[in-house]
Amino acid sequence: MLSIALLLFFVIVGHKLLELGKHGDGVEYASVARNMAEGRGSLWKPNFSDTFGKLYREHLPLIYWIQAQLFKLFDSLGPKDPLTLKGRRRLSSMIFA
Repeated sequence: MLSIALLLFFVIVGHKLLELGKHGDGVEYASVARNMAEGRGSLWKPNFSDTFGKLYREHLPLIYWIQAQLFKLFDSLGPKDPLTLKGRRRLSSMIFA
């Protein structure tokens, strides 16, 4: 009975979960931009992590730099600031729409 339930779950929901997991690039881009905002790496030498390769040259560095500036802006205002919350909502709706 349990095997039938697991099979039904995978048929109904599981394939969607696998589809969503295919595109994990956003996490990598955000971590490169976050490292730039924290002072690890620069516009010309983007840094992904210390253990997984020092330089990250998958895309143009301007994209990471713009994201890093947004990280700095929203972090300087504070996490509970109304402008920060509104900006984060607006940006996430534009990026992930």
